[in-house]
Amino acid sequence: MTDQKPEKKSDRDWSTRVGTVKEGSIETFTTKGGEEALRAIVVNAEGKESIVEAFGAPAQEKLRAAADADKPMVFRGPAYFTEGNVPHVMIATVSAQAEPKADAPAKTAEEIEAEKAARAEANKARAAERNASRVAVEAGSVGIGDTVEKDGVKHEVNHVGETFERDGKQVAYAYFGELGAELAAKAAEKAKEEDASPSM
Repeated sequence: MTDQKPEKKSDRDWSTRVGTVKEGSIETFTTKGGEEALRAIVVNAEGKESIVEAFGAPAQEKLRAAADADKPMVFRGPAYFTEGNVPHVMIATVSAQAEPKADAPAKTAEEIEAEKAARAEANKARAAERNASRVAVEAGSVGIGDTVEKDGVKHEVNHVGETFERDGKQVAYAYFGELGAELAAKAAEKAKEEDASPSM
């Protein structure tokens, strides 16, 4: 059988076929230019058959390897039509089809409850840390470097939070210790970013 080798086209004219090379379907044919080429049938998951062709040694090696793999492969290359309007794909690239992602195993009611309890415990611990490192003061009455008292112990203030209303009064949290230092560093970083941003 002699066939004409199709002209190469751009990537936009490429087509994709996904499936397994049908057993025993690889055949050799000769192009009008006298070159030997390979043709095979690819069967997709729905059982639909497509024709793929390999011109040149590299493409032929890819086709043979795909047939030996005996698993779904992705064939890409320029598509062209023969007599009877039958589409053929000239193989340029061949790759293994991606495996479907395995669904995560469903969690039991006990596991979901345990995760909720762990999150609640972590939130409680964070709240306790915050409360141990701050004291509410009247807005504007305390600044950084001043001293506040918490549970009978005096602490140096290293950060003052936003003002908010409580019982009709304007108050703010004065922070100290490691948490205060951490919040102070974040506030300084934010101020630096705002200064660097262009003004409108």
